Amino acid sequence: MNILNRALNIYYSEGLIGITLRIKQRLTDKNNFKNWKKKLFMNSDREFEYSEYGIKFKKNKSDATYKMYLKATYGYYYWNRISRLKHNFTFLDIGANQGLYTICAAKNPNSMNIYAFEPVAETYAYLNKNVQLNKVADKCTLINKAIANRRGAAQIAIVDGHSGAATIAEENAIFQRARATTAIELIDAGVLDNIVSAEFIPVVVKVDVEGHEPAVIEQLLKTSFSDRITEIFFEVQERWIDVEALKSTLRDNGFVNFTELGKGGVQYDILATRSS
Repeated sequence: MNILNRALNIYYSEGLIGITLRIKQRLTDKNNFKNWKKKLFMNSDREFEYSEYGIKFKKNKSDATYKMYLKATYGYYYWNRISRLKHNFTFLDIGANQGLYTICAAKNPNSMNIYAFEPVAETYAYLNKNVQLNKVADKCTLINKAIANRRGAAQIAIVDGHSGAATIAEENAIFQRARATTAIELIDAGVLDNIVSAEFIPVVVKVDVEGHEPAVIEQLLKTSFSDRITEIFFEVQERWIDVEALKSTLRDNGFVNFTELGKGGVQYDILATRSS
């Protein structure tokens, strides 16, 4: 029954693409058995655990996002996409949380620079530790700030036991119901230009900021490196994001293809690219 429930959850969140990729991953990943042995024999008495993605995470057992990391609940679509990029690229992980995609990108030998943005201090500490555990710190610049349409201080809503639900989007029901907030620092496109060194390298972006995606994307499109952004992978929540308006903005800036992953509810992912 647990297997059936998990399969249904994957279907509803990732669609048939997710189901297919997971089956393929199980059948073809030559490291699968090695990773299983690591998890079985090496997780019990260490400060970290091995995820089904094959990388290490500092133990954070009370956190829902950490548990999703361990079980590869996010699926393999984007993991495989980033792992298999064959050209040099700079990666921006906006809403990096504890570092799943930051580490994934850093392990691709074709990645030149990784910039990971995580504004919540406690989560940022885990991000920093996980980057070190996986020996990719030399490629990674970690920024303990959030991207917004202004600079300065702000409050971010936080949820006990779920680091991935933190948000500064006031439209988000989580923000409206939040019992706790914490202070963070905001930066805009001008500051981003001073942080990101993209030169002439293609820029690949992931945005997962719980309803704040439109503001982040707006700032990305104002940067001096915006014309080098080849793709943006972002989460949408139709309850508080106007998806068509966001697509229109991206189209106006040269993004012509939109792949929707896991659509079937109000929350899903979109991969926007300039070309197929």
